[in-house]
Amino acid sequence: MGHESGYELPVNSEEVFKKPWVNVKSSRQRLVLDMVFMCCITETVNASLLNTLYAYSKKPELGKILNQIFKDEVKHGKLGWAFLQNEVEVNSCSYVSEYLPQMFELAINDDLLLPIVNHESETWDLLSKGVLPIEHRRKQFKETFINVIIPGFNKFNIDTSSAEAWFNNKAWAS
Repeated sequence: MGHESGYELPVNSEEVFKKPWVNVKSSRQRLVLDMVFMCCITETVNASLLNTLYAYSKKPELGKILNQIFKDEVKHGKLGWAFLQNEVEVNSCSYVSEYLPQMFELAINDDLLLPIVNHESETWDLLSKGVLPIEHRRKQFKETFINVIIPGFNKFNIDTSSAEAWFNNKAWAS
């Protein structure tokens, strides 16, 4: 059994990651949806989280590594937003809004925003090891969602009401 990419799945693993837009007929639309998911959402969130980690890094070697990864994530995020800007200049991308809640669900999933079992009381110890405690991850995601991602999609006339409803229905969003 293999994955749609052509790569074989590891033995005894299940295919749990399935993009809801995999059956979209237009290959161009699938490409746009992949770019929005991977770059506009995932990489933008990653850059934001890494920026926060970098701000708290006390060890120079950790800061150097985080900064390098951060730079890559920023480039990937910019690539996605530039790609989307180019696409909306030649085609309507209104279909993207239909998939936004599922994209956020796949990219964020509740694991990212749940506490680290048995370690949340050691906030500064976690930060020194390059791990953001739950309160930092939630705050950072919320700020990025509200101040960066939603305005980004709105700039390209992509309806974000379904994404905002997804966000508002999450227990950790308040």
